[in-house]
Amino acid sequence: MTVWIAALCTLGLIVATSLLTYEILRVAWFFMSRSRHGRSRVLYALAAAFIAHIICISLYGFMYFVLATYTPLGTLRDATPDSSEPFTFILTIYFSAATYSSLGFGDIVPTGDLRLIAVIEGLNGLLLIGWSVAHSFLAMEEFWEKPLPPERRK
Repeated sequence: MTVWIAALCTLGLIVATSLLTYEILRVAWFFMSRSRHGRSRVLYALAAAFIAHIICISLYGFMYFVLATYTPLGTLRDATPDSSEPFTFILTIYFSAATYSSLGFGDIVPTGDLRLIAVIEGLNGLLLIGWSVAHSFLAMEEFWEKPLPPERRK
């Protein structure tokens, strides 16, 4: 039964992070297209992507914390035997960032059905990072060193 809870939470996180990233990148494009400042328009794209990823990592971290604290789905534990790192919200954010970016240090490991969420988070993170890279590339193509039309130079 717990695997179904993990699957539903994972599905919800995929939908939430995808919609959130879409909306943040869409709003960034809106502001980029209306900005008068040359290269700084590309910085909007980079800042928006960074903010989107930080929020997505935080959502996953919050979900790990809630599920590990209040459900029998599993927990996050320190993989080093001599460490006495306490389970904290910051630990879940750290684990989420390492998993989302597919860096995966391996010093914190999920147990139980939380492993399903961790695997899907890695895949979701790769897709969303790739999406933001494509968005940044399009922004550079559209706005980098492109002079403004005469009517917008005023």
